[in-house]
Amino acid sequence: MSGHGPSPLSPGRGPAEFIAPWDWSKLDGGFEGRKFDLDRWNAAYFERLRKFLKAAEQRGVIVELVLFSRMYTEERWRVSPLHPDNNEEGAAWRTFAPRDF
Repeated sequence: MSGHGPSPLSPGRGPAEFIAPWDWSKLDGGFEGRKFDLDRWNAAYFERLRKFLKAAEQRGVIVELVLFSRMYTEERWRVSPLHPDNNEEGAAWRTFAPRDF
């Protein structure tokens, strides 16, 4: 199982279906073999979010939207788009440890 596992960002489909708020860069590297560009939003992420929120609204479900969650384990931090190895802006994020994030 990938570090992403089943989650709202990859609902039961694994890393190939993982969608982050940031778009992929053209740089190789990072946990999944590519790096994120933290200066560009990923339209697919926000489209999936809008569809999810609309479906919840139609069913009368209240959604709690958490924009940033604590990285509870080293593994979760290692696969995060914000981890310095996973984005092209990496140097600026080098001081963050999972417990500090």
